Amino acid sequence: MNPDELIAQQYLKMNYDNVIYEPDGNIPPDFSLNGHIGIEVRRLNQQHFANEKSEGLEELIIRLRDAIKDELSKYPFSENDNNFWLKLKYKRDIGNITKIKKNTVLAVNAFQAQNEKIPFTYPLSENLTLKFFAKAQNHPSFKYNIGSYLDHDGGGRVIDMYVRAVIHCIREKEPKIQAYKEKYQSWWLLLVDHINFIDSYDKEDIEKELKELSCFEMYSPCFEKIIVIKYDLTLQIEI
Repeated sequence: MNPDELIAQQYLKMNYDNVIYEPDGNIPPDFSLNGHIGIEVRRLNQQHFANEKSEGLEELIIRLRDAIKDELSKYPFSENDNNFWLKLKYKRDIGNITKIKKNTVLAVNAFQAQNEKIPFTYPLSENLTLKFFAKAQNHPSFKYNIGSYLDHDGGGRVIDMYVRAVIHCIREKEPKIQAYKEKYQSWWLLLVDHINFIDSYDKEDIEKELKELSCFEMYSPCFEKIIVIKYDLTLQIEI
């Protein structure tokens, strides 16, 4: 069971009876409710689309973070030395990860060669820069520490982006349940919110827009109910 399914299970058991995980094995649905409702679970995240493929925006930052931190971990902190916060700024396409790791070493060398004067920015690839921007305090493990990220693909109107993300999840899940659809009287889609920056006003507009799209069949009515919950198990949206 992945982390999103664990959150979904907790939410479902708090609010419903007879919740079963993978009632038919490793095929849809992820959960059944009272034996006649099939529930699919998915992470709701902002998507980046390229070449007809999509990627959650946080997936890129995880790969970037791990690759660069792997190189930065080779520079331990000593008590008689300074340590620094670094900032990553990027947009798609970031380029080759192996080359980025090599360029991270070059960035550190260049920073040290100019006597560690801040701020200092170094290009790791055409669309990726590493900025040494502040001295760190109480961070004894490493000399260089990533403190912030700026994703230039992460902008846009919150409501539009959120609606697109929900519709993407619906369209991705629909083909996966087609072969099993007749086994359950109804199907729900439960989304765990990894976008997590809508307020109450956005929520009302998002629900209204999704309901309007549903009426005009902009997305298929395979799922009778769409539920969006947060990490803390609170309900974001239900339509």
